[in-house]
Amino acid sequence: MRLFVGDTETAGQQDGAGVCEIALIEIDENLSYITHFESRLDPEMPICPGASGVHGITDEDVENQPTLREWVNIVGIYEIGLAAHNARFDAEKLQPTITVPITLDTLKLAQRYIPDAPNHKLSTLVYYCNLPRSAGSFHSAMTDTWACFYLVRLLANETGKKTFTELAIESNTPRELTHFPNFGKFSGRPIEEVDSGYFRWCLKNFDRMDIDLEYTIKKRLGMI
Repeated sequence: MRLFVGDTETAGQQDGAGVCEIALIEIDENLSYITHFESRLDPEMPICPGASGVHGITDEDVENQPTLREWVNIVGIYEIGLAAHNARFDAEKLQPTITVPITLDTLKLAQRYIPDAPNHKLSTLVYYCNLPRSAGSFHSAMTDTWACFYLVRLLANETGKKTFTELAIESNTPRELTHFPNFGKFSGRPIEEVDSGYFRWCLKNFDRMDIDLEYTIKKRLGMI
């Protein structure tokens, strides 16, 4: 299986929004650069103004561009291990056109190993960690992919895990939180101060939950 650092830009934030730009940097198991790919894509739907306001891509920019499926057939990339910042989002956008059996989430690893950053947005981490900056603006798929590539290599040093597989396992292994995430009535509070009723409410009402938060809640409720 080939390994990539990647990013997608989409026609909107809603479920089912198509991909209008893709960038992939191919790496080996030891995180060394091999080659890269990038393309604008026809998302097969109008790009909403809110999305254009983020990445600057309009319907006119993707006229006569291949769809994701057509592009995959051109470059011959059908199954990948994917490193990305909030990897679940990008993996869901690529599947089932590209099979993604393993992900490496740099957002999750940065939250654990760079806890003092002002926030864990990729653009913030570039400056906070003094990562190399490529030409282009953030929320360009290729610019964000290069930033993520350098972040992966930094995280290898921070964690002591030097391979794609080791980092992927680490990012997908849940850890118990000491403080509640920054949302809701217990935002930022020590986990010990959160009542069990709120934990149960979270399990019932969150369709998608951070793996660390889910693990913490279930452990606190005696479910694991």
